[in-house]
Amino acid sequence: RSASLPLTNEPWPVMILIATYLFVVLKAGPEYMANRKPFDLKIVIRVYNIVQVVANGAFFVTIMYLLLQRQNFSLVCQPVDYSTTREGFQELYLSYGYFLLKVLDLADTVFFVLRKKQSHVSFLHVYHHAVMVLMTYLAVVFVPGGHVFML
Repeated sequence: RSASLPLTNEPWPVMILIATYLFVVLKAGPEYMANRKPFDLKIVIRVYNIVQVVANGAFFVTIMYLLLQRQNFSLVCQPVDYSTTREGFQELYLSYGYFLLKVLDLADTVFFVLRKKQSHVSFLHVYHHAVMVLMTYLAVVFVPGGHVFML
């Protein structure tokens, strides 16, 4: 069902996105910024943070609303709804929206590099962001719903 959504019909776009992210934040970005002054991104980062807060807040409210209106929701074991019902597609689209939010999260590290805050670009930070994009992609393609839907 997810094959019609951008970035989900085959793995190559996501693999290229992750590889580009790693190359930019670990090699090309620091080299580009080596002899340059840090960019002043205060306004860009404020707008980015507002977008993140609004998007994640709306996402949370929507998920809670959908979960609370379900009659047959189980906290113990909620299976994935692979059907073509309205509820099945709601879970798919919300899973896809979460994936897109994880792609947007990659900008955090790019902002660190452009502001010459390389000490913030730790292995754990980069690993977390790269793996989250990969794992949410896999969730959208293979298990868009169920308990994964709540993560």
